[in-house]
Amino acid sequence: PIIISLAETKGISVEYTLGKKLLIKYQMLLLLINF
Repeated sequence: PIIISLAETKGISVEYTLGKKLLIKYQMLLLLINF
């Protein structure tokens, strides 16, 4: 749960900086690491 919260917070930063495509990739990467 903590990692997911951090992913959402960092994901928002990435979205602001680089756009939604990277945000999706970043979140999918973190999901893969979680599993």
